[in-house]
Amino acid sequence: MQAVLRNLHLDLKRSDVEKAAQKTPQGWGRKYAVIVRGKYFPLKDLMLSLINLKSGPTLLKMDFTTEDAARTFRRLGYSVVLRPLDAESSKLSSLIGLVSLGGNAVADTERYDE
Repeated sequence: MQAVLRNLHLDLKRSDVEKAAQKTPQGWGRKYAVIVRGKYFPLKDLMLSLINLKSGPTLLKMDFTTEDAARTFRRLGYSVVLRPLDAESSKLSSLIGLVSLGGNAVADTERYDE
């Protein structure tokens, strides 16, 4: 598969991803992971390892987006997954919208501006 990332042309194969995965610590990124042979890898970390494998250290992690990495891995047939909420986040997210103070931000702002 041909991929172009920030004017860097890469010829990528699934075997390249598996080699890059051997050099990347397993786990989750902040939000996403790519699944390679049943193991989870941080999306951008694996993409950076793949770039370094194919072309040397030509890009930094900040030089490509999460979407760039996700699109590349999906085109190669890998699953990109969203990190599940942890127990604490899940408890808090169940309260979203539950509490209302009955205020009106527009009216309050107008009142304070007078």
